Amino acid sequence: MRPFGELLAETLADRQMTQKSFAQRTKTPISNVNEVISGVRKPPLRRLAKWLEVLEVPAREREAWRQAAAVAHAKPEIREVIETLMKDKAFLQSMLDKVQGSERTAG
Repeated sequence: MRPFGELLAETLADRQMTQKSFAQRTKTPISNVNEVISGVRKPPLRRLAKWLEVLEVPAREREAWRQAAAVAHAKPEIREVIETLMKDKAFLQSMLDKVQGSERTAG
């Protein structure tokens, strides 16, 4: 799971939307947007739906955004556990893919 600020920065770039434009459209101070992107400030949970609407995030992707926002609000020790589990999940998935790939070529 990528940090919320990374998701936001990447999506703004993909949409060719400036932080200023995004801030105006979401009625959020630009300093807050910048601080969320840099990881200094946590994303606003109450305004998250509006942010996702302005960013035109597809419904199928919104849960990942909600999870990233929730992780940003977790205590540091909980965030660390989540990040470790996500790395382990990615590692296990890559190993499973290798095993399944070798079974297909052997069979």
